[in-house]
Amino acid sequence: MLECVLEELPAELRPKSDNYFYKKHADHAGFKAPPELQAVLDSQKKREAAAAAAAAAAAAAAAADAADVVAETAEKTDNETDTKEKESSSGDQSQG
Repeated sequence: MLECVLEELPAELRPKSDNYFYKKHADHAGFKAPPELQAVLDSQKKREAAAAAAAAAAAAAAAADAADVVAETAEKTDNETDTKEKESSSGDQSQG
């Protein structure tokens, strides 16, 4: 069906093969929404902003959790190394 429509379009109206992105009407600089539509667009923008903020907060929380895990693992490893060194040095003293 798409091929049929494209065949009938004049060349100047056919989409260019390298142009794969089309803006929404609201994204164009000169777009002025009718008053009855403006409230809908405003609420969509607020919802998108809130979702972006929530995603950023979740990413920050995940990064903080990951940093905590890394710090705890490093501390645990340091403690285990210290314990092994102490055991090793006390074993050396008892043999001498």
